[in-house]
Order: sequence, then structure tokens, then C-alpha cells
Amino acid sequence: MFRERNETYMLLFVVVDTLSTILAFCAAVAVRFIIQEANLFEFYAIDLREYMYIGLVLASSQVMVFYFMDLYRPGKIGLVTDEFNRVVLGTIVTIFMALGVIFFLKTHRYSRLVVLYFGILNVAFVSLGRAIARFFIKKMLLKGRRIRLILVLGTGRTAKQFEEVIQRNRLYGYLVKAFVRLPEEGEVKVESDKILGSFEDLPRLLTEIRPHHVIFACDSTSSDMLQGAIQMCNHEGIHMHVIPSFSELITSKGRLESLEGIPLITLRDIPARRGFNRFFKRLFDIIFSLLFIILFSPFYILIALAIKLTSKGPVFLSQERVGLDNKLFKVLKFRTMSVQQPGDSDIIWTTKNDPRVTPVGRILRKLSLDETPQFFNVFTGTMSVVGPRPERPYWVEQFKERYTGYMQRHGMKAGITGWAQVNGLRGDTSIEERVAADIYYIENWSILLDLKIILLTPFKSVIDRNAY
Repeated sequence: MFRERNETYMLLFVVVDTLSTILAFCAAVAVRFIIQEANLFEFYAIDLREYMYIGLVLASSQVMVFYFMDLYRPGKIGLVTDEFNRVVLGTIVTIFMALGVIFFLKTHRYSRLVVLYFGILNVAFVSLGRAIARFFIKKMLLKGRRIRLILVLGTGRTAKQFEEVIQRNRLYGYLVKAFVRLPEEGEVKVESDKILGSFEDLPRLLTEIRPHHVIFACDSTSSDMLQGAIQMCNHEGIHMHVIPSFSELITSKGRLESLEGIPLITLRDIPARRGFNRFFKRLFDIIFSLLFIILFSPFYILIALAIKLTSKGPVFLSQERVGLDNKLFKVLKFRTMSVQQPGDSDIIWTTKNDPRVTPVGRILRKLSLDETPQFFNVFTGTMSVVGPRPERPYWVEQFKERYTGYMQRHGMKAGITGWAQVNGLRGDTSIEERVAADIYYIENWSILLDLKIILLTPFKSVIDRNAY
């Protein structure tokens, strides 16, 4: 149902974005060589084939970037609130990707100002192109074209939630025309004037309303009633869809799959574990961690010297933590405490003004510099740049009994920074709030969210008073 419309709109917006990008690049070339120079001879002197190649690389790169940034996903198409920010960030990522490809292929005989002008114009052209596409879609729907009527069987909470989803996604052109009251239903949650009859009236309503889709949304499903509804819809040739009566158990990221005809409902879908997303996140981790290690190497030496000269003991601390799928791994950190008895650091919780923390260690913890060796963990694949913070096995066993959903945090690789950390949930703060923040990140992961967290981390690590 939604998938059919979304794939149509996805194709439309891919075409709109591609054309907008090509027009933006052509405009950037025109600004650089015709308007800025006011010299047609210089324009004719450039190698247009070279610039056509660059334009095609930018257009194709942008579609791929926008796809990974969920700009073509159901619920994102037509959602203007955060689209502009995504387009800006997507344009920046696109430019860097295209420059990397061009540099690798030794194709760089072009004006750098063209790229700068393109970045500015592309944001304007893509935003305008998407706005125009939405305008024509809405205008078409207002005229009654491509409207699809829906008849909902059920009047309870599930039926109400479905109607709210339809109202939030008006761009798809679906309209809940009426509801049907089912036997033994509980409290009515929908508007009473939209209830046009009971289950016995369904044959009449199907012929009178002629809905394009019928939605079975009963909170307590009866197999006999469901079978009867299916037969009536089949008799009239009307598409029917069923919302499972246990839908409250499925998160917003639930997924329905089919295994040789057997339907399989995944209660929790983790976007970062899908094939392309997983590859893209891992590739980003490798590149980012390698660059950080190279650029930060002089500071590694200085910090190591400061630790060695001010306190007895090793420079690094290797500690066991729980990571992806509850597997144990060794996390690497700069030592910030005085040397303790074996096992003490694994079971004692760090508190404010902890006497075990050394003076140098307190500075390192305040600036989160003690965690920078974990980029070696990222490079080797046991951690990610962004993800839930890993915890010691002793505390994991304690927390999983106290906090609902705690073990869901291990659905993704542990990270150096995360959504909980940039929201001030580090140090001796609420574990329950941390769990909620980590689960939100896991279920709503995107490249854009990772980049947002990375950009916020330096500021939060300096000003956050919960770090000690």
C-alpha cells in the first residue's frame, strides 16, 4: 500500500534531485566563466567534456548520499521540517565524495570556484525542485486525482493510530473514509460521525463506498471475523490489509519479511545492521579512525608522557567491556586513576571527586581525552565512532535486572561517543535516561545522526559538568 506510492514518489524525487543538481552545476559553470569573468572567450576555451564528467559524478554521488541520509525513505519524502538541513549536509558530503573520485582518477583540471558555487546553488535548486514537486502533487490531490479511499474495520486504539498516520502522510493521497464497528470491541477511540455501521453492514458499505483499500485494525482479532472480511473483500475485488492485534509490541522500526511465502514480523528493526548501511558505517569508521589516529598521534605522545611522569603505573588501561551481541572485548583507554587491586576497577562505580582519579586523569576525563585510544578499537572493528557507550560486565549484569530494555543497547557496536553523551547523560547520571537515549539512537540511526553527534561531541566534552 504505502510501498507502492513511496516507490513512485522515490523515483520522482530521484529524477527531481538529479535534474536540480545538473542545473545547479551548469549554473555554477555559467557564474564562474560568463558572469564573473564577463568573457565568453574564456567560456569557450574550457574543456566542456571535462566539466560534464564532473557534473555527472556530482549528480550520481548526490543520489547515493541522499539515499543513505533517508531522504527517499517513507515518511521523509514531503517532510519539510528537517529537509533543508539534510540537503545542506548532503551537498557537503556529495562534494567531498565527488572530489575524492575525481582526485583518484586524476581528473582535476577545473576551477575550484565552480565547486564552491555549485555547493551554494545546489542547496537552492534541490530545495526549490522538491518544493515544486510537492506543490504539484498536492495540487493534483486537491483536484481529487490519485486519491485512494480507505475503509477501516475497527474503532479502537489501533484504528485511531492508523488514521493519525494517514493524516500525517497526506502527500500519499490516502483518505480514511469511514470506520466499521466490530463485535466485542472495547472503548471507541475514533470520531463517532465516521462510524457508518457494524460488521454486518460491511457488504453494503463495500458496494456503496467502493474503497480502494480495507484495513482490518481490530485490537482483539477473531480468526472467523477476519476470514469473513477477507472473503467479502475478495468478492468485491478490494485490497485488504491487516494490522496485527499485537502491533503494540512492534516498534516504529518493525519490519515484515517473507521467507518462501511465510510472513515473518521483526519486532525491532536495526537500520545500521542492514547490508548497505552496515558497509557504509564500517567504511566511515575505518576512514575516520585512521585519520584521527594519524592527526592525533603527537598528542598521544604528550598525554603518555604526562601520565608516566605524574603517577606510577602503565600508560594505558585495557578493560573488558560488553559490546555487539553481548560479546566481550577489550577497550583501550589512557589510565586516569592510581593503580588498583586487580578486579577493583571492574566493580567500583566512578563518582564525583573520586579520590582514585589522578590530577592529570581528571583533566583527561573532563575533556574525554582518556577515551581517544579507543579509535584503535574502532579501526580494528570492535567499536564504532558513534554508538552506545560500552559497560563493564559486572554492571551489565546489575543493570539488566533493574532497567527494562537495557540489553537492547547491545544491538549495535559500542561507540566512543553517542546520543546519550551529547545530551549530557554521562558520568553519574540516570541509567534509565541513558538506556532510552541509546535505544532511540539504535532505532533511528542514520548517517546524518552520526555526523550530528560527532559535530556536537567536542563542545559537549568540554562544557559537560557530568564528566569527572
